[in-house]
Order: sequence, then structure tokens, then C-alpha cells
Amino acid sequence: MLHPDGGLLQRHGNSLKIISDECKRKVITTEYSREEIVEGDVIGKEIPVAQFQKALTIISILNSRGLECVDGIGHSEGGLNLAIAATLFPERFRNLLFVSPAGSIDVSKEELIKRFAVDEGLEEMRGMDMEKILLFKNYLKNVAKNFFENISLANKEVNEMTELDIFSMTEGLKEKGMGIGFMAGANDKVFTVNEINNRVSDENVDHYITTKGNHGAIIFDEKHAHLAGNVLHNMMMKNKSKESEV
Repeated sequence: MLHPDGGLLQRHGNSLKIISDECKRKVITTEYSREEIVEGDVIGKEIPVAQFQKALTIISILNSRGLECVDGIGHSEGGLNLAIAATLFPERFRNLLFVSPAGSIDVSKEELIKRFAVDEGLEEMRGMDMEKILLFKNYLKNVAKNFFENISLANKEVNEMTELDIFSMTEGLKEKGMGIGFMAGANDKVFTVNEINNRVSDENVDHYITTKGNHGAIIFDEKHAHLAGNVLHNMMMKNKSKESEV
């Protein structure tokens, strides 16, 4: 499972355990380096440096665990990282579930920052109990820490999230035989469901689900973690059924 702040997901074990139970498989996550290891543009202008670096981190984790072909869930910027990794190394992936991923709408850098910092923050805290409010505050601290740890890299990451189109990638991944799932939240203030509805089609997504959740529901709401795990499990079962028919 991939998220911009992989460390948070490792510490917030409920989501990972729930998804592991639903998929009946071991779940791994990753943390990304805040150093710029790769320099310059990669593959012309198609895959910029910050996202390419994160995609390579995903593949490195698979290599270190001896995993040849996996199913993946990518949330927010983590969805964009996952799509790029699968585009570069399609033989390493089977089914991909994208949960409110970056690159799904056309938005300016300034507007994206506002949505993350203001609109979504207010939405996330609405109706939260004290335990979840504290968890959300820790989440914000980690996001801020990542940003200020390397401001140059953070600026590149935000720019790239506004420049890349995840749906053009998922269309290509579908053509390669990967199962593509997509979850969008009706209360997501970052990548709004109305904007996403205009982009989803049979050509780029196999399974499209909308929920009542907001952008961080998969982290802060166990029901959404259950749903994500169940969707991915069903995609896996569908693929196995197809394989048995061949």
C-alpha cells in the first residue's frame, strides 16, 4: 500500500492490517527518501524526476522482498507513484487500486496546495473524535516535515502532481492486461468526485467506486480500509477466474 507518507501508514497499523485481512495476503508499504538521488529529466519530459525516483523506490522494495509480481493500492500521490512504477515495469504488477490519486484532475499548483492545506483539513476534522483528531494532527506534522526537509524536492513533487495524467497511464496499463480499480470520495476536497467523474471511462478503469469519504478516509476510517481491501480482493479473484478459463 502506497501513500506519500509511508511512515505514517506503517505506524497506523489498522489500515494495513484490515487490508491484509481482506486480501488474505501479506501487505508491505514503503518510505521515500527526501534526498534527490536522480537528477534531471527522465525519459524526455514524460516522467519527471521526483516521481521517477519514487517509482524506483517501489521496485527496489519488491526486489528486496523477492516479490516478482504484486497487487497494489496507491493513495493520493502514492497512486501516481504506483502508476508510474507499473508503466515502467508492467511485468511486476497484476491489479492496481487507486484511491483518490494525484494526477486525476486538471488543477494548478496554487489551487492544489490550497485544497490540501485548507479545504481538506477542515473536511477531515469535521465529525472526528479526539483520537482521530490527534492522528490527523500527526499526519499533518509528517506532511510538513517531509515538505521542509527538502523544499526543492517538495516543490517538484507538487508541480509534477499537477502536470501528470494518471488516466492516460491507467489506459495503457489496462491494455497490458492489468486490472485497474478506482475509488473516489464524495467529500474529497482535493480531487473532487465531480472532476473525476468526467475523466473515468471504460478505456481507463475496470472498477469505479464512489464513497461518502473524504481524501484521507482510507487512513482515518476503518470502513474505507475494509472497502479498499475488499475491492482489491475481488479484482484478484476475478483475475484468477479468468486464468482458470484459459
